Amino acid sequence: LVAQRSSPLPAATVMAMASVRVNLMLLRSFVRGARIMHKLPPALWTASSPCVVQVPAVIREEYEVEVAQLRAYILTHAPRHQSAQSTFWLLVLHRMLWVLVATTQNLTAFVFVGVLQFIIAPFSLAAAIMGGLMYFLTMCLGHMITALALSPLPLPDVSIDLDNRFIGFFLLIDFAVCCYFAFVSTLTGKPMSFSWGRTIQHMVYGSLN
Repeated sequence: LVAQRSSPLPAATVMAMASVRVNLMLLRSFVRGARIMHKLPPALWTASSPCVVQVPAVIREEYEVEVAQLRAYILTHAPRHQSAQSTFWLLVLHRMLWVLVATTQNLTAFVFVGVLQFIIAPFSLAAAIMGGLMYFLTMCLGHMITALALSPLPLPDVSIDLDNRFIGFFLLIDFAVCCYFAFVSTLTGKPMSFSWGRTIQHMVYGSLN
């Protein structure tokens, strides 16, 4: 009997599987990092006045080890994609397309175009999950609980028409606030300065995002 060699997997399949594994490693490090941060003294979050908080060095060391292990895994196992600059401009074009699709009010097309992001930047899947989880726990969950608590009360029915004028005014205020914190002052001091090229990149992508 002659043993037949199995055909190798297509390169696209190999890259997709490697990207999935890297995303899983990112999520695992996110959970482990949250557990490590949970060991920090509660006074860091509850202190209402300036004070000195002693943080054990072992917590920082444990977190640094986790980050180093994740970095080593990404450097040795992550598939090579296009350059960071190419990825950035592809994401800019993707956001522009996504905004245009959103104006059609077609939910299927909107979701389909949104998923294309994970083809352009595969590791953004883990970032999207982590960001979505944090936003849900810190903002959405609080709004939902508040709405349920207030629902039995006879509150006035207030509605706001989200027309183009409202959206434009909201984006203008958001842009002005971002510019203030980026160029004038932050809550803790003067903002860090970057080159104009990098600043414009942040402004373009941040505005579209």
